[in-house]
Amino acid sequence: MTFNSAQLLSTLAQHPKPKAYWVAYSGGLDSTVLLHSLVNAGDALQAEAKAVHVNHGLQKEAKDWEQHCQHFCKSLNVPLMSLSVNVDKKSGEGIEATARNERYMAFGSIMNKGDVLCLAHHQNDQAETLLLQLLRGAGVAGMSAMPEAKPFADGLMLRPLLPFSRADLENYANQHNLKWIEDPSNEQISFDRNYLRHEVMPVIQQRWVAASRTLARGAAHMAEANDLLAEVAEQDWLAISEADDRCMSISGLQKLSLSRQRNVMRFWLNKINKAPVPDTQRLGQIFNEVVEAADDAEPCLQWQGIAIRRYRQTLYVTASELPQAEALVWNLSKPLSIPLLGFCLHTEQLDIDGLDAGLVGQKGIRIDFRHGGETCQPAGRGGQRHELKKLMQEWGIPPWQRERVPLLYVGNTIAAVVGYCVCEGFAAAAGVPGIGIKIEDLSRGSIATAGENNDNSQD
Repeated sequence: MTFNSAQLLSTLAQHPKPKAYWVAYSGGLDSTVLLHSLVNAGDALQAEAKAVHVNHGLQKEAKDWEQHCQHFCKSLNVPLMSLSVNVDKKSGEGIEATARNERYMAFGSIMNKGDVLCLAHHQNDQAETLLLQLLRGAGVAGMSAMPEAKPFADGLMLRPLLPFSRADLENYANQHNLKWIEDPSNEQISFDRNYLRHEVMPVIQQRWVAASRTLARGAAHMAEANDLLAEVAEQDWLAISEADDRCMSISGLQKLSLSRQRNVMRFWLNKINKAPVPDTQRLGQIFNEVVEAADDAEPCLQWQGIAIRRYRQTLYVTASELPQAEALVWNLSKPLSIPLLGFCLHTEQLDIDGLDAGLVGQKGIRIDFRHGGETCQPAGRGGQRHELKKLMQEWGIPPWQRERVPLLYVGNTIAAVVGYCVCEGFAAAAGVPGIGIKIEDLSRGSIATAGENNDNSQD
C-alpha cells in the first residue's frame, strides 16, 4: 500500500479536529515519516503540527539523537519540545516498560485540552504486539493489541500509521530523501519484541508472506470483539449495579452466566472503579475466595493497592490500606473537610427532624471515630443505650467501615452517628426545623444525606 499525506489526512479526519497535533518524535524512521507527512499536508491539516522528543538517557548517543531531532524539526519549521526523563533501571517492571511509562507521563504533561498525540506505530508493530500478547496468554482485550485511538491526558492518542507496513514507510522516506536515526538497541534480541522481529517474524513470513497484514487484521477483529464484550458488561452492570459504584450485589452477579460474571467483574473493577484489571489467576481467586465464601465470612483479597472485600451479600472494592482519622473540633457553622478519609461534612437546614439547631455555634462539639466500647441512645428507640458495635451490625455497616463512620460528640456524649441516627437529647423537637449533616464524597463528588434516623436500613 502506498503511503502519503492524503491517506494520513483521511485517517485523521475520522476523529475530532484539534488545535494541535503532537508527534511523538524519536528520530527513527517511523516517527520521521509521520512528522514529515503531517507537515507535508500543509494547510489541509487545519491544525498546528508540533513535535515532542523524550531523552531517556539510556544510550550514549542520546544527546546526538536529540540534536538530530532539533535540526530536522527546524528544517520543517516545526516547534520541538525536548524532554528528559529518569528511568529507574531497578523498578522491577523492566527497562522497556519503565521507559515507556516515563515517556507517556512526559507526553501527557505538555498536552493542552483537546490536543492529539500521534504515535508512529505501524502494521508490523501491531502484528508483533498481537504475537507477544498471545505468548503471554492474554485475553481478548490484550489480543486487541494497540488501539488506533484512545483518550489520553486531556486529549486523544492516535496511531494513524497502523494500516501501513514498515516497507510502506520506507518507500515514503526514500521518495522524500529523509534521514533518520537507527537505534542500536533495536538489534538486541535480548528484548522480547526485538527477538520476535528479527528471529521469528522472518521465518513466519517465508511461509506466510502477508503475515504482518493478516495478524494486524486479526488484532482488529479482537478489538471489535472486545468492544462487544464491553457493551455486554455495561448492560449487565446497569442491571445489577447499586447506588454506590464501589459495591456489587452478589445475588445479582450470580444471576449471570459464569462468563458474564467474569466479564462484568473486570468491567466493575477497571472501568467503574479504575482499579487494575485482574489477571486470570487473580480473577479466579476473587470468585473462589470472596464471591463463593460463606455468608458469615468476611474475606479480603488484596493486590496492587486495592482490596476486594465481602460483607453479607455485597462485594466492595476499597483501598488495601484504610486510614484512621483523628478527632476534630467542629462548630457546625462551617464545612469540615477530612481529606484523609476522602469526605467533607457540612450542615443544612431541615424543615423537620434532624439535630437541634441550637447546637450550631456551641463549643465542645467534635467529630471523632469509633475506638471500641462506645454506646449511644438513638432517638425514638425508648431511650435505651445500645452498644455502637451492635447498632452498626444492625445497620449493615461492613466491619472495615465502622471505624470511619463520623461520630458527632457534644462533650463526651455521642449526639449523632452521621448518616445513621440522631441520639436522644440532641434531636430537634417534634415539628420544629432542625439541621442535618451531609457527607460529601471528595473523591467522587457525590453527596449522601446524613444525620437522620436510618434505622430502616437494617437487613
